[in-house]
Amino acid sequence: MKYHDYLDRILACYTGKSIGGTLGAAWECKKQWLEIDDLDAEWPEKLPPNDDLDIQVAFLEAMEERGVFITSADLVEFWQDRCWYNFAEYGTFLLNVQRGIMPPVSGEWNNDFFHSSEGCPIRADIWGLVSPGNPALAALLARQDGLLDHAEGPSVELEQFYAAATAAALDGADMNSALESGSAFLPEKSRSREVWNYLKRTWNEPNLSDKQLWRRIIRNFGSRDSTNALTNFAIALFAFYRSGGDFKRMIKLCLQSGWDTDCTAASMGALWGSVHGMKGLPADYVAKLGKNLCCGIAVKHRNATLLELSEDTAKIGVEMSKLRNFKVVIEDAPEVPLREKPKRKYVASVRYLNEPCLYRDRTADVEVEIANLSGGIAVLPLRLEGPDYVEWGPFPAQVELGPDECCRVKLLIRLKKGVIRLPDRNLFTLFYGGEKLEFGLGGSRSYLVYGPYWDMWDVKKYPECPYHNSKVKTVAPATGNIGDVYDQYAYLDSVYLDEDTLLKEDLPEEDFFVLETPF
Repeated sequence: MKYHDYLDRILACYTGKSIGGTLGAAWECKKQWLEIDDLDAEWPEKLPPNDDLDIQVAFLEAMEERGVFITSADLVEFWQDRCWYNFAEYGTFLLNVQRGIMPPVSGEWNNDFFHSSEGCPIRADIWGLVSPGNPALAALLARQDGLLDHAEGPSVELEQFYAAATAAALDGADMNSALESGSAFLPEKSRSREVWNYLKRTWNEPNLSDKQLWRRIIRNFGSRDSTNALTNFAIALFAFYRSGGDFKRMIKLCLQSGWDTDCTAASMGALWGSVHGMKGLPADYVAKLGKNLCCGIAVKHRNATLLELSEDTAKIGVEMSKLRNFKVVIEDAPEVPLREKPKRKYVASVRYLNEPCLYRDRTADVEVEIANLSGGIAVLPLRLEGPDYVEWGPFPAQVELGPDECCRVKLLIRLKKGVIRLPDRNLFTLFYGGEKLEFGLGGSRSYLVYGPYWDMWDVKKYPECPYHNSKVKTVAPATGNIGDVYDQYAYLDSVYLDEDTLLKEDLPEEDFFVLETPF
């Protein structure tokens, strides 16, 4: 491909992304069909920054400083260093890595509500932009990213979808062909594949209005989480297929459909730009957007123009084409430094055999795998350091490995007896052959649970029991008090036990139980 065409499509991707995110921000998280008369009138007076693009800028800088053989550890480091975003699944991920729980477990553990949310599909573009013409490479990089803050499943699959579609678009694919390229990474019998098949089958039914089709989509794929990846994927496809090839209508349908409107509009705007280039974007919106990146995090590109951001992205794409992406030759490209993959003699990784958490009554089972890449026989002394309040079972003093051989060492980590306070973060370091592996375990919380407590009647309505008092003696509820049968009255402002004393000591007259949980 020609470099100037490649650069133009990158610029259009970032521009389309920014237009969609700008228009969608004010409508975000409204879970209903929204009537919009004039999309042009929705343009805000002040442009808002958007996590959809900002996090990708941090990852671009990771590749600029570390090379194209980027690792999940690099992504973790640059996120923590340059990106403050800590809401929803982002916050769970950041808490986990601060506990030493690294990808892929960082996106899964304690992430029940947001494990299938939109946070990683919306940052897929960068992996397609640096992998032009190579959807498989783009999907591989996207998966490495998605597992930072999501479990395996829809979110990661859909980040791969968008990354692969973008990579195909940069090689000249039209919108339909780009989407088909992305669909190759949706597993059969998955919910993400189900969404794809449903929209392909129903989008052009002649007897359905936009709102009727939208309602059917929500019935099938709606979620109480407005950022749910499957819901928003369905909306994004709906908006494109019903737009009739009109950019503004596509963005308007994204906004009208509710849920994560800035994300659906930004994702489809980015893909549209990747396909059509700058000439395919509405000139009035491009002018309103301006030339500068609107960014809310502490990245080096914070005050860059969109063209400068695009040029720096293209440089990484050129380097990628010479070191990892052999499916494309970028003609007339500027010279860029080539940074080969770092070579290591030994590599270790950790796998949690149960929860990555310390409990008082059971072991945390961890398996460490050590691989010898030195090309010769290696005798590696092993040493494990950890908190002084834990202990672990028999641990070998050394391992001997042949060339390209690996071994697994199992660790059964437990609390020592008598430990009262357990920190939230419990860090360990394994030293092996001059290298080290750091990992961690969360700390469970122990609660003393008292209760339950309730009032047998509505004490705010009756000062004394309405069906058993000095004047009335009956076992049946008084008229109008059938609710009393179900013991339904409890008040947050009522004192059911001696709370002041409870803050200092246990209450012997109360019957509590101990609840231990990782949360």
